[in-house]
Parts: sequence; C-alpha cells; structure tokens
Amino acid sequence: MKSIFNYFFCAFLLLFAVTTAQAQFTEDFEALADGTDSFVLDGKTFTSSNTDFDVTTFVNAGAGGSDKFMDNLGIAATGSSFSITTGGAAFTMQSIDMYVSAIATGDTPTTGQSVEFVGKLAGVTVWTYTKTSGFPADFSVNEGFFELDFATEPGADYSILNIDELQFTLQGSLQYVALDDFIIDSEILNTDPPFVQSIDVVGTPTSTATSVDFLVTFNEEAVNVTLDDFALDAVGTLGNLASISGSVNTYTITVDNISGEGTISVDLSGTNDIEDTLGNSPAPAFTAGEDHVVTRCFQETFESFVSGDIVFSSNGIGFETTGDVFDVGFFAGGGSSGSDQFLDNDTDLGVNKNYSISTSGGEAFNVEAMDFYASSDGGTNPTDDGTLTLTGVLGGEYSIHHYQDHWFSNRFLYQWRLVYGRFCHRWSCGLQSV
Repeated sequence: MKSIFNYFFCAFLLLFAVTTAQAQFTEDFEALADGTDSFVLDGKTFTSSNTDFDVTTFVNAGAGGSDKFMDNLGIAATGSSFSITTGGAAFTMQSIDMYVSAIATGDTPTTGQSVEFVGKLAGVTVWTYTKTSGFPADFSVNEGFFELDFATEPGADYSILNIDELQFTLQGSLQYVALDDFIIDSEILNTDPPFVQSIDVVGTPTSTATSVDFLVTFNEEAVNVTLDDFALDAVGTLGNLASISGSVNTYTITVDNISGEGTISVDLSGTNDIEDTLGNSPAPAFTAGEDHVVTRCFQETFESFVSGDIVFSSNGIGFETTGDVFDVGFFAGGGSSGSDQFLDNDTDLGVNKNYSISTSGGEAFNVEAMDFYASSDGGTNPTDDGTLTLTGVLGGEYSIHHYQDHWFSNRFLYQWRLVYGRFCHRWSCGLQSV
C-alpha cells in the first residue's frame, strides 16, 4: 500500500507542481532483504556508511505502518552517526521519515533531544540542520516516526541544493535510530555559463618586461577557451597576445612585444564560444583584469621589500642607502599613487640631514623621475617651508646639482629629473623632514 501511495503522490507532483526538478524517487525498503545496506534510486547506488545500519523487518512498525526500514539495532549507542551516500553522484534530498529513541532497542520514541543532519558534496559540507523539536512521544502519529521535509523545516530550502551524502548524528541521550521513506530528486543542473573570476598578472614582472603572463580563472571548468576569445587592453602601450595554455578552470595567456609607457591588461570578449561541461555558453565579457604598468625605464616602488631594508636589488642591480638613516617604510595607502611602501627617514627625523642612494658595486645608472613627500611636522602633513638639494654623483664627482626651495602643499610634490648613464631607474621615495 505504501509503495502504491508514493507512486501516485510522486506522479501528482510531476504533473502539477511548478518545480525545477524532473521527478522524485522514494525508497521505502519494502522490497529489500533484511541485512541490505544499499539500494538504487534514480540510477544511483546509495550505501550506508556502516554495514550494520541496514534493512530490518518489524511488521507494521515502519512509517505509516509499513514493515521494513533501516536501523542500527544491535549497534545502538549515544552519539551514533551514519551516512547514506552515492560516493559521488549528486542528488537533492527531499524528505525522510525517522524514528529515534534513548532506548538501545528502540522500544519507545524519545522527545526532548536533537539530531544533526549534514548534506555534503565531494566531502564538503553544503548545509547543516539540527532538529531540536517535533519528535513524537508515542506511536499514535506515524508509528512514532517524524517526517523531515528538507524544503521547509530547516528554515531554508535545502531540497534544491545538490549533495552526494546525507549524514545524521544522534545527540544527547539518543541511541537508536530508524530511517524510512528516503525521498530524493535528481541533481539540479546548472544552466549558467562559466564566467571569469579574475585575470591577474603572474608573478612580479618588472615594468620594463617585454613579455608578461596573465592567469585567467573561471568559476568552473571551461572548454573551447582559445586566444581569439581575448583582447588586449593597452593604454599608451603596445603588445601582442602570443599564446594560451591551461585546462579546467585556469588558463595562462602570454603577452609579448610589450613597449610604450602606460598599462596593459587582458579582457575577455563578450563574443566567444566558451562553454561549461553542460554546454552552457557564452561566458560574459570581463574587463576588470589586473593592469601591468609599462615604463621605458625600470620603476622601483619598494613594495616588494621588507620594512627597514637599506640594501635592496632593483632591475638586477644592488642598491644601498648611506649617510643618515633612510630605509624602507610602510604606511598602508601612504605612498605615491596610494602605494604602501617607500624610502623614508621616519626613524631618524631631523633637519640638515644627508641621504644617499648608490649602487653597491659602483654601477652607473640614470634617474628619470622621483616622487617626494616633504614635511616639517614629523610627516603628519606635507609642508612647503623647507629646501631640498639633490645631487647626482658619478665616480665621486658631481654630475649634476639641483636646489629646490619651493614646495606645493599637495601630497606628492615634486619630480626631479636626471638623465645620465647607461640605464634607467624610476624611484618612488618618501622624505619626511627637511
């Protein structure tokens, strides 16, 4: 009788319910032999996590007065935990009938306790619900079984979330548990196309690099990903989309022949044939990728160094600061263009200070531009009441001498230009007392 009722009930839902699911499937255990610990629904094999949590017969003692159900008779204990799993095939949990008791033989149902239910997919928890009320006190209703509707009772609709494992754990004094009318629905298939989560510069290429890699990350496995799906976003620069490699949800794009002064990044075009493994396509356009700064000269921002460093390497050349203390400082968002790090004298404030930046091995270089911040109040605010003298030295002899005696009261004040030598560095420096 129970099997016939469930058949027509599911047929009714199929014909009249407005739902994303195609069908429901019920295991009432009536056709299974005692001792069975697995069953098949919707073409999927469901297996108990414990071979002793299996099918048993007790005439008219099951949900709705049925004869068979799964239980832990013989291994009952407080804190017992069991799972019903497909081992990987996804499904959606609709409802179950369950009987719990603080008596090891399950003689009478017990109220006032709790049971934790966890839905998992590939070992990762999808949802958790702890039932703390609604336990029958006797056999007058559904033979002591309670029905748990996963669409309504948890307070959120868990019946539309794909899982491959239902785990339940007895809490408090509960020892015995029986499971009946295990109702599932098919996996809900995703109809959304894959989308790009990020396009990031790989590593820390220098601003003078002529070839840079960009890592494209999709939210799921993406196929048909080819180079012509992407476009170069070049501002003041030139470059070439050279190659693409990767699989599943990550792809690496190489941009070469980079030149100019500005930025370069990679966009995903909205006209593409990228799809997921279900055939959902196309991926939406993505234009928020990370910019790579391109300069004719090497630009040192000090972001990669450790606070307090006075020796560092830039563009393969070793540098050091000498004289009064002038080292790498950190102030979030306080550097040039909102950067975090710079050279400053915060640990050695004072007037009439002398600072020097030189190559460790005497290599020649030229400076195209430097950003300075100057203050006479300890660095709290920029001020325009001091002077700054900049001197270029080559082989111990002055190459150029520049004297600055006027400061504008904006944040980053002045760019000093010196062109001499064999290669370029661009410095971003902080000066907090003059």
